[in-house]
Formats: sequence, structure tokens, C-alpha cells
Amino acid sequence: MSDIGVHSNVYQRVRDYGELIDEVILGLSSTADVRTDASRRELGELLVGVAVAPPPDLRTAWLGMLIGGADPSARKEWECVGRALLSTTVDPEVVDKLRELARRLEERRTEALAKMRGVGT
Repeated sequence: MSDIGVHSNVYQRVRDYGELIDEVILGLSSTADVRTDASRRELGELLVGVAVAPPPDLRTAWLGMLIGGADPSARKEWECVGRALLSTTVDPEVVDKLRELARRLEERRTEALAKMRGVGT
């Protein structure tokens, strides 16, 4: 796979995670419907999965790499956020953590886009 293909793949994955996080944040900020409940459950399971070794699937492994790398404390922190999303009530602190995650992923997406364009390589 070419460098552009690799960076395009990273870009797409990060974009997909970002859209999921945005949907969950919006759902938590308004009245939940079935679609946002499914997204919340999906994101919660992904975040819980980042603390599992080995990760349950490739999608979870990618997210773990993007948000915590090999740092077990970061993975544990995101696992707690995931468990909160899977619970019946969500603290405003969890929404703040999701916004932080969205910002971090947006930075990664921007980096991947720059690399696809040949900037900063």
C-alpha cells in the first residue's frame, strides 16, 4: 500500500470514530433516541475494549492505538468512560472527556490529511 493509501486509511478510520463520538455527544446533550442509544452503546463497548489485551477486534485495536497507545493508565481511563456510557446515567464529566477525545482525534485526522497531501512528511 502506498503512503497515500496508508494515510487515507488512517484518515477514514479517525473520521469514522469522530462521527461516532459527535453523535454520542449530541445524543447526551439532547433527548436520546434509539439511534443515539445504539451509538452510545457502540462507543461504550469500543472504549471498554481498548483496555482488553489483546483487543477484541481490529476496530477496537485501532482506537486504542489512537487514543492511548501502550499506556495502560490511558487505556484504563478510557475504559472507565466506556463503562459510564454503558450505564444508565452519564456524568457531565464524561461528556467533557468525549469532547477531549474528539479534539485529539481531529488533530490526528488533520495530521493524516497533511500527510496525504505530502505536507510534513
